[in-house]
Amino acid sequence: MQLVSEIRACALDSPDRVRVQTEELFKHKIDPYEFAREPERFDRACEMLDSVSHGNRFGRVLEIGCAEGLFTELLSGRCQSLWAVDISTTALERARQRCRRFDHVQFAEWDVRCGTFLGELDLILAVGVLEYIRRPKILKQAIDRIIRSLRPGGYLLMGNTVAGNDLEARWFGRYLLRGTWINRYTEGDARLEVIATALDQCICPFEHILLRRR
Repeated sequence: MQLVSEIRACALDSPDRVRVQTEELFKHKIDPYEFAREPERFDRACEMLDSVSHGNRFGRVLEIGCAEGLFTELLSGRCQSLWAVDISTTALERARQRCRRFDHVQFAEWDVRCGTFLGELDLILAVGVLEYIRRPKILKQAIDRIIRSLRPGGYLLMGNTVAGNDLEARWFGRYLLRGTWINRYTEGDARLEVIATALDQCICPFEHILLRRR
C-alpha cells in the first residue's frame, strides 16, 4: 500500500498542483509549516554557513522556498545580495513585509522546476523544499540545474526531513528519492564535495548537508 501511495503521489505531482496547494496553505494559516516552532533548524543552517564564510558575506545568493521570510531575515546579514523566491504569492508578501528594511534582499515568485537561474551564484539554499517534488526525474533535473548555477567554489546548503513510516528503509525509498535520499543523491554528484552534515531532531528529524562546487 505504501508503494502504491508513493506512485500515486508521483502521478499527481505537477507544478500547478503544488502551487495551488501551497497558496491555499498560506492563505488559511500564518506559518503553516510551523517554522517558528523550530528555530534550531535555522540556527543549525546558520552555523554551517558561518563555518565556511569566516566572517565574510556571501556574494550572490539564492534562497529557494523562502516561505514567509524567517530564514531570509537571518540570511540577510550574511549576504551581499539575496534573491529569495517562493511559489506562494501570499507567503512572498509576508516575507517582503518581514524583510522590508533590507535593500539588498529581493523577492520573486519562482519555481525551481522551471525558473531561470541568475548565472553563477556563490550560495544556493534549498532547505525543506526539494522534498515536495515527488517525481524523481523532475527532482533530479532540478538538482542538476541548481548545481550548474553554482560558481566553482560556491556552496549549496540543503535540508530535508527524514521520511516517516520507514519509507527511507524500504527498497523503493532510494529510487523514489524520498527524505534524506535526496541528500545522498546530491552528495554523490562528482561536481560537489561534502563539507558538513547535521541531523537534528526538530518537529521531525531533519538533515542538513553543506556542499561545495568543485
